[in-house]
Amino acid sequence: MIYVVDRSDTIYPDFPTISIETMLDYFKDKSEIGFDTETTGFDPYTDKILTYQLGISTDQFVVNAEYYPVRNVKEILEDRSKTWIMHNAAFDCLFLYHNNIIPSNIWDSFLAEAVLYKGDPSVRKALSDVAYRYCNVTLDKAARGLIYRDNLNKRVINYAAGDVKFLPAIKRNQEQLLDSKGLMKSISLENKFVKVLTYVKYCGIKLNADCWTNKCNEDAKLLKSLEQQLDTWIEDNNIKEYIDTQLSLDIFGEHRKVKIQWSSPKQVVALFKKLGIPVWTAEDKETADVRHIQRYQDDFSILPIYIEYKKVEKLVSTYGMEVLKNINSITNRIHTSFKQIMKTGRISSGDKSSAKYSINLQNLPADERHRGCFIPEEGNVFVNADYSQQEAVVFANKTQDKNLIEFFEKGLGDMHSYIASKIYPELAEVPLAEIKKKYPELRDKAKSASFALQYGGNGNTIADNLNLTKEEGNNIYLAYFEAFPGVRQYFDYVARKSFEDGYVLIDEVTKSKCFIFQFSEYKRLKTRVNNPGFWQDYNREKQKGSVTFENILKPMVTKYFTMKGQIERMAYNYPIQGTAAAMTKVAALYLFNYIVEHKLFHRVKIVNLIHDEIILEVPEELAEAIAEQTKYYMEQAGDIFCNIIPVKAVPVVSKKWEH
Repeated sequence: MIYVVDRSDTIYPDFPTISIETMLDYFKDKSEIGFDTETTGFDPYTDKILTYQLGISTDQFVVNAEYYPVRNVKEILEDRSKTWIMHNAAFDCLFLYHNNIIPSNIWDSFLAEAVLYKGDPSVRKALSDVAYRYCNVTLDKAARGLIYRDNLNKRVINYAAGDVKFLPAIKRNQEQLLDSKGLMKSISLENKFVKVLTYVKYCGIKLNADCWTNKCNEDAKLLKSLEQQLDTWIEDNNIKEYIDTQLSLDIFGEHRKVKIQWSSPKQVVALFKKLGIPVWTAEDKETADVRHIQRYQDDFSILPIYIEYKKVEKLVSTYGMEVLKNINSITNRIHTSFKQIMKTGRISSGDKSSAKYSINLQNLPADERHRGCFIPEEGNVFVNADYSQQEAVVFANKTQDKNLIEFFEKGLGDMHSYIASKIYPELAEVPLAEIKKKYPELRDKAKSASFALQYGGNGNTIADNLNLTKEEGNNIYLAYFEAFPGVRQYFDYVARKSFEDGYVLIDEVTKSKCFIFQFSEYKRLKTRVNNPGFWQDYNREKQKGSVTFENILKPMVTKYFTMKGQIERMAYNYPIQGTAAAMTKVAALYLFNYIVEHKLFHRVKIVNLIHDEIILEVPEELAEAIAEQTKYYMEQAGDIFCNIIPVKAVPVVSKKWEH
């Protein structure tokens, strides 16, 4: 039965009208209740709730928010004995927070799908898809926008009620699947963390528009200068086919002699090929990507200019004047978007699409020019807290390598110098403090090799990254695993488990998993490739240069080894990133609960989360106490995931975003 909660003198021919008190009395003894809102838009500061819905499978209640504002259900929404089932709770919670309502227990059926099918991009997670998947019903989503035009007519009311009617059944089905996959702890964390991440978005962060405008103007001038330097290089070297007597326009609308567009990778690749700059990758693809060409910058004088151009171009395009459009007209703060669950379990920030563009506050350059433009409100300060070497500590705890453990237990200082001392015999007796100063090249090689290996690289990867011969790259690769045998054993173990299980176990605490997309296809290819006689057939057809080899066998083997390499890289890296991400989520959850319990909601703001970093904005008089609590909760969360080497947190109180 569908009920409309509205004024007693409002008549809906197809539905009974009841009071808010009658509805609240109905839900007194209900422990699991579906909840949803219909709003005029996405921004709680400029939009409003039109209706909100509460319901179970048998009865649904559509409330006219104009007559009964959502604050009328604050007490029941905050009742800890109840669980509120929402689909995409991050949206609804924004509007609840704006009405000073912090819902108690949440089950987010959208997040449950994300946990269940992490790694599989083919699974759609919209409520209509989920309702059809579990309840075999088709929701009338075409009625979504009709409420703005038609108000509460029959179709709109049916649509609104439908958004909560099936939520309890969806939850029951999801629970069974999650339990069967050992994912109940994972969804438990995500259901709690959604309130935290929504709070980060709701709080937002203040941007000094004048400071940002000055930065953007400087970037634009520098980009123009670098473009002119590139043009001058073409003219000085008399590359005639790129010099036009009929002047072209540059990106600033001014006339240029040089007709190449430096922002066009295709045109730049063509130029580089003419100049003899290697543009072919190991995968036989042409590229002018900075990560590829930077290894040749000492050999071609145009490359240092072009590399700097690309860096500044990214600043202009990604962190340019468009960011100012993100400033909210009511709060004068930026309330960017977040995605809660990526493949590793990390969160992500920002939206690149032109219609929904929002700044990525996680990848903002960590320099004074950019971070210095973000400021606290008058009377407030920032508490910037980050984990010290979070992923390195997680890595040591995961691998349990004796040399990595020794490094942290003895507090030996610079990790990259330590690794260099282990993989280069000539540094074995050199004090670690001297390696960075006297042997920076070897230290940098060790640093690059370490990062490459943690992301599933091999000797060829090291050689490519450092512009070395394959033999040199392979020697570093072998030396690393000889120095850190626990890492090799760990990698072998997690890769073997992933190939056996069809998923990567992200962390041992929540049992979060990333399922391997198209794992059945990988197993099919593996069976085929490992069949007796396959390689004789392969080599025979290869020697003949047959159509069978070119169209069937070669693509099959390429696909098999590509998939195998992808799975290995996932197995090596995802548990490190994912465990660190879960740690930060737990720490932020502890902080959020502290804020709520001490009635500091809206006063102590969590304004950003960046993988290993938590940024809060707090009244100046509370700063030291909040900094102490932040350090405590971050390290408490660290202890849950790292039981051999603890991870430390370092908070800084400042008027600036300093880390």
